Amino acid sequence: MQYGVKIWLALALTFLPAIQAYLNYGVLDSYPYVICLSLGAVISGFVALRWRIAGGKLRSDGSNEASIYEMAQAKRILVYLGPVCWVLSIALFANQICDRSPLAYHQVRLLNFSVHRKGSSTVLVESWRHPGDRQGISYDWRRMQAVLDTPVGQPLIVSVREGALGWDWVESIELAKP
Repeated sequence: MQYGVKIWLALALTFLPAIQAYLNYGVLDSYPYVICLSLGAVISGFVALRWRIAGGKLRSDGSNEASIYEMAQAKRILVYLGPVCWVLSIALFANQICDRSPLAYHQVRLLNFSVHRKGSSTVLVESWRHPGDRQGISYDWRRMQAVLDTPVGQPLIVSVREGALGWDWVESIELAKP
């Protein structure tokens, strides 16, 4: 492989699953992210420690020095950052895919929204969890078509599931029928 390809491949294998999980399988609260990232950091620490104890060095197979350095950098990315991102990805994915909870429908009022073509958009509604407060919902813009032309103040129906790991997530946001 050419110089840099291994590093870019390691970065893609590390960060792309976490980015996709965040954008498409996100949850309402922030504590699942803290739990997953902390658990991933602990696993990464153990893996890195075992790697260091085992030597953590690459064998010299006669290839050029740049290739050895590149491989070492790619391994460090995978060893130190991989578990952190993979735990987050697997947990968020499992929370939705394995979820068999019934849908809970909440009628809320639209306070504001911001649409981003890349990444998640944000819908700000009256909170059904803490009355009198606001609830921000990160939501994929492709699934947010129902709210795009909605004026602020309109009632919406937010469909929420509990999640297999107990982390609430939004299945859909739709206009409330008058």
